[in-house]
Amino acid sequence: MYKKKILIPILLISTSTILITLFFEISLRIAYSYFANYNTEMWRYSKELKVPEHNPNLPFVHRKNIIKNLYGVEFITDENGFRIGKDQEEKIGTRKILFLGDSFTVGWGVSFDSTISNLVEGFFETSTNIESINMGCGNYNTIMEVELFKQKGISLKPEIAILSFYINDLEDTPRILSNFEYYFMTNFYLYGFLFDKYIKLKSKYDSDFINNYYQNQYSNSTRIRKNADAIRRLAQLCKINNVKLLIVNIPDLRNLSDYKYNFVSKYINGVADELNIEFLDLFSSVKGSESNRLWVSDEDPHSNGYANNIFAKAIYNKINILGWLK
Repeated sequence: MYKKKILIPILLISTSTILITLFFEISLRIAYSYFANYNTEMWRYSKELKVPEHNPNLPFVHRKNIIKNLYGVEFITDENGFRIGKDQEEKIGTRKILFLGDSFTVGWGVSFDSTISNLVEGFFETSTNIESINMGCGNYNTIMEVELFKQKGISLKPEIAILSFYINDLEDTPRILSNFEYYFMTNFYLYGFLFDKYIKLKSKYDSDFINNYYQNQYSNSTRIRKNADAIRRLAQLCKINNVKLLIVNIPDLRNLSDYKYNFVSKYINGVADELNIEFLDLFSSVKGSESNRLWVSDEDPHSNGYANNIFAKAIYNKINILGWLK
């Protein structure tokens, strides 16, 4: 009798919790278009376009041959999971430039035509037969970018590899998720909704995160060593395979007038110098610009098409100065 008295309330609470959760989940799915924003679309990007890999240095990659609309733009991948343009034809016998990087490289929030890689290709004369390949993926760090180059980039026989470096590239490589974790995180809109609220609260009230996060990252000797080692591996792979390597530093665009991240530029420039790698700091190309003129949207400081055009022109000029594709 006693067990029955205990069991009934537990069943009632469990049933109520399940029903309430289902109600919110269904409601969020129906109303998604009304509350969708940068954070929730980034969550949906992971849900729709990323697939887990059992590789500690590359725990996820883009899905292959998929078309989705994300943050208002069409996103298409090819048989390698690389972002491509609509109706893009296979090119044969081209001189290839590989672009390694994160969401800035893949072109988050902009059309494929306005991605850095595509714009660089467009600056070359058609007769030069140059092909840019966009190997960027959101939330990648340097270790993951190098692993992707090792797995898929070398076999494409590029002449040039461009490693785009951004301020958060020292962050830890995400751990491999269990099947349950992956299913829960990618199949429930309630998770995406709560993820958005968590990020907003953290950004607003976590003073250490706001003021010291990146300083702490670049003061961590272990993170510095792992990142530098990854770049060293990339340099070695490029040398062995006769690929010219250029490191490009992408500046944080949130506040260019009072720029706080020169220590990042100094770090990556130092690594490039130590390893005798060509280097380009894109900060100088947008220094003095109004920051929000370069953003995808007011809530999203990823580079828009205007900023990408500036970056692409600087990269194109650097390649020409080096005489790499004569």
